[in-house]
Amino acid sequence: MVQITALQRRSDEQRLAAVRAEIDGHQQQIAEIDALGRQAFSPDPSAFARQSLGADVAWRDHLSRQRVRLVGALASLRAQELAVQDQLRNSFGRDQAMHNLLQQEQDRLRRHDQTKRAKALEDLVLMSVTRNSPT
Repeated sequence: MVQITALQRRSDEQRLAAVRAEIDGHQQQIAEIDALGRQAFSPDPSAFARQSLGADVAWRDHLSRQRVRLVGALASLRAQELAVQDQLRNSFGRDQAMHNLLQQEQDRLRRHDQTKRAKALEDLVLMSVTRNSPT
């Protein structure tokens, strides 16, 4: 049972790491879009031809739509991260509880064994005393 709870905890840790890696990827994409947006919105005197054709407006719209899509996906990933963190907390608690139960059982068995040995020793002492005593 201890191995099962440890395996579940490791699985949840890996899922959390995967979600966080996805979040990092989305944040990098958003940063790239923001950098492209700053370039697109900076005044460029040689951009008159593009502006007259509407290419700048289309590019800005494209960047804006991509950013909105990524921010929405990032919000979803953040919610998923919170859910996985909650699952990880639960599996960590179960794992710790199982380790504590195992330790308590080992302590109980050790005490029982010590009591059994003490009783056996006491019986041996009593037997030797009764054999050596004159009746």
